[in-house]
Amino acid sequence: MVLAAVAGCGIPCQGFAMQQLSADRPLVTAVATVMATGSVVMLPTALGSWTDAFDSVESTSTVLYLGLVTITLAHSLWGAGLKRLSLSVAVVVGMLEPAVASTLAMTVLSEPATLALFVGILLVIAGVAVTSLSKTAARRV
Repeated sequence: MVLAAVAGCGIPCQGFAMQQLSADRPLVTAVATVMATGSVVMLPTALGSWTDAFDSVESTSTVLYLGLVTITLAHSLWGAGLKRLSLSVAVVVGMLEPAVASTLAMTVLSEPATLALFVGILLVIAGVAVTSLSKTAARRV
């Protein structure tokens, strides 16, 4: 749970860095800089599972696809959104990603619908709602 909390705190930091870097350089450069920095931080963990990730052609192609296509595309789109939205709005919308991913896993991939999964989805939605409502209430004052 501690690592999940640390990762959650890293999302706004990543968004802030991307937003600042993209102010005076191309978006791809800003995203690549932030992602490369994150890769260096994660290097000790990656080295521990290096052999498992590249032990077959299938797993190697999956790792390359996930890294080069899905993560690159997702972060580039998020970076483009950061150029048009405030950091707080982009982070709040980004926090919905686990709930969306879990819902898709249940509906598209036939993952089992457990009580823990539903509680997690409801907690994410509640957190986003509280964050959104507190910003709306602060603006009215």
